Amino acid sequence: MSRRARIVSVVLPLVIVLACLGILSCVKYRRAMAHLAALQQHLGSLEAKGEGDLLSRLKKADWEQVRWELVQAGDHLVGLKAELTPVLALAPYLGWLPVVGGDVAAAPSLLEMGIGISKAGDLIFEGL
Repeated sequence: MSRRARIVSVVLPLVIVLACLGILSCVKYRRAMAHLAALQQHLGSLEAKGEGDLLSRLKKADWEQVRWELVQAGDHLVGLKAELTPVLALAPYLGWLPVVGGDVAAAPSLLEMGIGISKAGDLIFEGL
């Protein structure tokens, strides 16, 4: 086998693997951003409902809407976790990054807290 053939036999599979990883990363990014946009919309709706004197203003139908928004936010957090699983596994080791290192390192725990809070909120609404 000539030197050129050996180089091609090593470089070509490497290029193909990198291209596949790039495409997979792009797809994961788009899915994660879709979950994030929907999550921001649900949280914005919850924040708008929570302004002012929440308890005296809301009717039963409004409570159902708040519960639905909370459940949807939790579902999008779970979806975000599923899309970011490989990145979240590396996040605790990225605490050395300047400015954002602490936030990145805490991301898996913060995501779990958000999922837990949305589940707890759903259980509270179940009791109402």
